[in-house]
This record gives sequence, C-alpha cells and structure tokens, in this order.
Amino acid sequence: MVKVPARQGMRALVACLMVVPLALLLAVWGCGGSENAVQVKGGDEAGTGVVVELEDGKLETGVFEPTEENLGLPIYPGARLVPGSGITMRRTQGEKVLVSHQAEFLTGDGLAEVVDWYRGKLDHPVRMETGEATWIFREEGVVRSLIAEVTEGGTLLRYGVIVGDLEPGEESP
Repeated sequence: MVKVPARQGMRALVACLMVVPLALLLAVWGCGGSENAVQVKGGDEAGTGVVVELEDGKLETGVFEPTEENLGLPIYPGARLVPGSGITMRRTQGEKVLVSHQAEFLTGDGLAEVVDWYRGKLDHPVRMETGEATWIFREEGVVRSLIAEVTEGGTLLRYGVIVGDLEPGEESP
C-alpha cells in the first residue's frame, strides 16, 4: 500500500466521508434540480437499502457485512461490530462508479493498547491527537481508513473503504 501524506489524506478522507452523505441528503431532498430529477425507491429484497435515481446516475445504499478481507485492514482482536454500522453506498454517474463501505467496531481496550497493536500491523498512524489515531492508505482506485477514538469504556474503531473512480468528475450543468 502507498501511504498518502497526512494532510492530503485527511483532507481527502474527510471530504469523501462528509460529501457523500451530504450529496445523498441533497439528492433525496431534490435541491438544485428539476422537480422530477430525483426518484427514491424502496431498497433491496430485504428492505434494507435505498435506491435514489438521479438525472445523471444512481445512488444505492445497503447493509455491509465487514470482514478483514473486504475492509483490507485487520480487525482488532475481540472487537465487536456495532449493530447497524455496516453501510455501503454505490454511486454511478455514466461510466463512473464509486463504492464506499463503512463499519464501526467497539473494544473494551484502551486507545494506547489499540494503537500499539495496529502499529505492529499497519505502522504508525498518519495522525495522532488526544483521544484519537488515524491511519489512511491509498492505492490505485482505493482509499482505506481506520480511525480509533476513545469512547466510554473503551475504543471505537471506524473503518472506511472507498473504491472506484476517485478523480473528481465534470460538473453537472
């Protein structure tokens, strides 16, 4: 894996993690488009996802079942998946496809112990602050992140994966 410099990586990650949900909200509310620009449909067969038809493509959401393999990151030993935190989003725009997955795990271990364990697996975090450590990895077409933060009674681990066309597209008219 190629590491992104901390400043660039954090900005890119924060932008992706903030812009995608905001875009979903704007799409659902129909801001900036014609009255028929957005159509929201029920989810998958289990009723767990939502499909938003946009003028220029589609946004689909659903349940994500995280594993070390599909996260591309080790899951801390004994950490428990936070119920309902496994989410996937798929955005298509013409030939471009961007897929993001996120999940949260909780451990009773302290942040220092978690950071020490991940240092042995992932190297040093790109960012360390009081109560939080962040790792970001980028390879062609994939960005993976892990944010470990102190929470009541332990450490919350937030995993994120963004796969696909990571280059900004042309602005829609």
